[in-house]
Amino acid sequence: GRHGRPLRMAPLHHHFELSGYSEVTVVAGFWLAAMTSVALGLLLLAG
Repeated sequence: GRHGRPLRMAPLHHHFELSGYSEVTVVAGFWLAAMTSVALGLLLLAG
């Protein structure tokens, strides 16, 4: 069986907040991930 839960809490951003990150850091990380995904998608479409 599995030991422990993969996430401490379910919306994912709460998991990161419980792990000790500030809300601003979590939001900035999600923005960065979103912008990176958009850039990658545009590169794939343009290629």
